[in-house]
Amino acid sequence: VTIGITLAAVVLICCCGAQLGRQPREPEERDASVLRASFLGGSHKLPGAQLTARDVAARWAKSAEVYSPEDWTSNSNQARASLQRSTSGSESTVARRKRKGMDGEVYVMFSNDHIRELEPPDWQRRPTLGQGSYGVVYKATWRGREVAVKVLKLPDCPEDASDAAKDAVREQVEEITKDFVTEVEMCCDLNHPNLVRLLGYADKPKLIMLQELLRGGSMDHQLYIEKWKPTPKQVLKAALDVALGMEYLHTMFLAEDNKHGQPIIHRDLKTPNLMLATRPTDGEGVEVKVTDFGLSRDKALDAAKSFTQTVMMTGCGSVLWMAPEILLGETYNEKVDVFSYAMCLVELVDCKLPWSGVATGAEVPHKVTRGQRPRRQLEGTAERPV
Repeated sequence: VTIGITLAAVVLICCCGAQLGRQPREPEERDASVLRASFLGGSHKLPGAQLTARDVAARWAKSAEVYSPEDWTSNSNQARASLQRSTSGSESTVARRKRKGMDGEVYVMFSNDHIRELEPPDWQRRPTLGQGSYGVVYKATWRGREVAVKVLKLPDCPEDASDAAKDAVREQVEEITKDFVTEVEMCCDLNHPNLVRLLGYADKPKLIMLQELLRGGSMDHQLYIEKWKPTPKQVLKAALDVALGMEYLHTMFLAEDNKHGQPIIHRDLKTPNLMLATRPTDGEGVEVKVTDFGLSRDKALDAAKSFTQTVMMTGCGSVLWMAPEILLGETYNEKVDVFSYAMCLVELVDCKLPWSGVATGAEVPHKVTRGQRPRRQLEGTAERPV
């Protein structure tokens, strides 16, 4: 009996010692799919299933394979012809890669299988590039390449919440999921040197979009935080880069007759969405890319309406760059991006926000819808209706 009691005591002490020596585990963040299933049920499709059904990975691979930097020139017709060439032409994809000295991995689309390849693996240790109501953008490394990891924020819902609260969260999650699918599906077909490139996506354990990382940061950061004063040559180069990227969005998916297809409208073109490849310095060239297609929409073409019209969508974007058609709630087309582009040019030339010294933010919508423009900001003359 004594021996039995002694052995039991030893086992108890060993077990307790093992428990005491073990490091406490941090609570794991809830998996996105588990979070949704907890109050959406199994009927809610994961974004990955929807994107797989639409063959997004194959479309992404095709756009990556036909892309060639030397193909893109200021001649948009050459650029369009380059994209529309089939990859099954006389020269095989393998031969093209070998000729250009490209690493085959550049054609691998990031997916759920690659989550563990992100470095550092700990989310808490990754530098934050930006954050907002949409979520957080982290800096990470994937296969030796620095990347931007955009993690969408999903609303949480306590298990004991009321039915009304669960319904509200359900609508939010479904809307976020829908926008995620739309953005990934659209970006997988986009490949232009003046558009930030999508490198892939994942929906487990989080909703993630992986994009190329541009070291120069956003144009507004360089203008207003770093106090960058672009030279005339840099202004022209930046203006050309943005124009080429936007021209691609507006025309690349049109047929040759420009009467069929779906132009893409950015709808939120502004300097915070213009990224510089490197930090600009005096006298050096610049390279600018357009990003953040979260508000972009395919232009809905209705046979009963003229080609220049699209289904009316309510106000979006930022008021300092916003076109009058959007402010008035009217039908609009891709020309709203041209207006926003002009406001970006004002910033590049004056190194100040549009309407600086001319009108307050609250006054801008009234002035824009009356046909006024911030001419005095550039010319030093009284504003005149346009």
